Amino acid sequence: MRGSQDYELANEELYDESDVYRGFIWVLTKKGRTSFLSKMKKKQGEKHDATLIELASIRLQATSKDVAVTVTLIRPLSDNDGIYAFELRPNPRKSTIRVMVYLHHDDTHQAVLLFPFEGHKKKSAGIDPKYLDKAKRLAGIARSLCEQKQRLEFIDTTM
Repeated sequence: MRGSQDYELANEELYDESDVYRGFIWVLTKKGRTSFLSKMKKKQGEKHDATLIELASIRLQATSKDVAVTVTLIRPLSDNDGIYAFELRPNPRKSTIRVMVYLHHDDTHQAVLLFPFEGHKKKSAGIDPKYLDKAKRLAGIARSLCEQKQRLEFIDTTM
């Protein structure tokens, strides 16, 4: 996949409300850069949002794709590309937190957070096509990186 050499899958550690470590999730990040989730954790006005994304990620990895869709934890956006979205509506907040998510082979344990995005802003129903196009491009890169990781893990286990 063209452009995948410019990206990496960063491991973001996940902690629950009691600050107990619950594993990690991959975040697609440009090489040498800080992930969007790490940046959110450092910004005073976005720490709470980052915590909500972490908690949703923990829930996602604890269930199957079918259950996550049924309980509307994630919303499918593109059947063929493995693209889904977190749409978190915390109270008392007025706006929704949205994050594009790629599920490698529809496996919630191989979820990759792609980027946060804004909603439709009351212009029209649905997601702005520019966000969906970006998600498709980045999901292709994430797919390539996930497959590379799987090949490397396979080689490590056979040696």
